[in-house]
Amino acid sequence: MFSKRVTVASVLCLLHLTLQAGTSSIRRSVTSLRTQRSVDDVSYLGCLSSVPSMQMVLFLDHICVDCFNLYNEIEIYSYCRSRCYNSNFMDGCMEAVGSDAATISKAHTYRFYLNLI
Repeated sequence: MFSKRVTVASVLCLLHLTLQAGTSSIRRSVTSLRTQRSVDDVSYLGCLSSVPSMQMVLFLDHICVDCFNLYNEIEIYSYCRSRCYNSNFMDGCMEAVGSDAATISKAHTYRFYLNLI
């Protein structure tokens, strides 16, 4: 009987450690996505603005990272940033992370300028 408890406890502990390792791996992936490009190169975002402001990009990216941290799904991070932060996922992320009215207003303004031709 004792050995079954140890086995079940061991399995639960292993499962917990595996889940934590998976989350750490995803966090490293997001960090890698954010740092593998130069700070000045934001062309990969698909912004229509010829020279997107890094301040705007970093502000919006922070919202996407917060959303990723909430769900731990790398796809959420990518979808949030899609179309230069101008997707429904970005709106959903702002709601999910509990952004206040000022943050939402600022994000909408930044998204407008980043996607202005």
